[in-house]
Amino acid sequence: MSRQKKSMSEATTKNIWKNSNFISIFGAHTVSSFGSVVTRDAIPFIAVLFLAAQPLNMSILALAGVIPILLVALPGGVLIDRLPRIPIMLLADIARAGLVLLIPIAWFFDFLTLWVLAGVIFLTTIFSVLFDVANQSVLPEYVEKDELLSANGKLSSADTAAEVTASSLTGWLVQTLGGPIVLLLDSASYLMSAAFILRIKQPAHKAEALDQDQARPKQTFIQDMQSGFKIYAQNRQLKIYLITSATQAFFGAFMGALYVFHLLNTLSISASITGLLIAVGGIGGLLGSVLSEKISNRLGANRVMFYSIFLRSFTILLLPLSVLLSPILVIIALIVDQVLGDFLFVQYHINERTKRQQIAEVHELGRVNSTAHFTSTAAFSLGLLAAGVIGEFSSTTVALIIAASGIFALSIFFKVSYLNRCAN
Repeated sequence: MSRQKKSMSEATTKNIWKNSNFISIFGAHTVSSFGSVVTRDAIPFIAVLFLAAQPLNMSILALAGVIPILLVALPGGVLIDRLPRIPIMLLADIARAGLVLLIPIAWFFDFLTLWVLAGVIFLTTIFSVLFDVANQSVLPEYVEKDELLSANGKLSSADTAAEVTASSLTGWLVQTLGGPIVLLLDSASYLMSAAFILRIKQPAHKAEALDQDQARPKQTFIQDMQSGFKIYAQNRQLKIYLITSATQAFFGAFMGALYVFHLLNTLSISASITGLLIAVGGIGGLLGSVLSEKISNRLGANRVMFYSIFLRSFTILLLPLSVLLSPILVIIALIVDQVLGDFLFVQYHINERTKRQQIAEVHELGRVNSTAHFTSTAAFSLGLLAAGVIGEFSSTTVALIIAASGIFALSIFFKVSYLNRCAN
């Protein structure tokens, strides 16, 4: 039986690379991911090194990258379900290329300010949301359901590779070429992504399905925005996934807010070692992406998600417990947390995204994906606030113990609510 599963997995992997449309989607996704990471990482360097930004200024820039997600995700999902998705992705790439290009132009003509940076971040994030949701929603139109896990694994590998390489190179490029000049390369990457999108061709049977979807009775725009939540409410599987992902985002924000502070101030780890530890996590993420299909075929998607949540609670717990360890054991614990934690994080999200795409109707995927995006971002924002308050009035150790406990409780909820009641 295991040999049969292995051969099926290998056949799926081979078939996916014979799909010219997937290759184009993969190319566009990879180049776009690289550009997004460079934009995200280069702009803070530019703000500090070229514009002497202060902590409050950096907070404003960070908010400029979060608020648009909450404003645009839900209406964007409706547009993605109402309009052809490929043109939306194309428009998003061209718009981002132009917006990012404004920064080196403003620098060259000496009108670059923090408000210009904030405006570029705000508008670029809007188009990134549209691209990402459309990208997730368009995949089932060009990839068969039994190939979605393989496709999502490969797209996640591209994300991880972009995260590792672009993050590592951005600081060096800013220092060598100058921050604003780096964004010329970034702008070019979005145009390369657009070139890949232009190569995508719509199969005939998908065009017929699209015509049938467009023939469905239309609701008002507000009703369509609300229908994303209704779709989740009416489907037990999707509802559990939404609750689980949002809760993970909430407690995951504790890590995002306090990880660096905890290492530098509580554990007295140097800034250089902290940076290396963060980079090491990319290895776990890349392994998780590459191995996701094999692991899921062997265990089943929902069991993989359960074990990912369950084990993640213990990797997070390593952080507060590190205060009790010797210096060498602290470093080992932190490496385990980064590598295994990123591995588990990627495993969960590849499988959750695949199940979402398999369960929802193609004509609903824009709203389904945008609702998930909105909910997780809102939960993450609340988690950042909660982490800051708990860390300020108690300690980062207490806050991280709460995060680990919350993720552990979530794993029990997932097992009781899903694994014990629903077929895998």
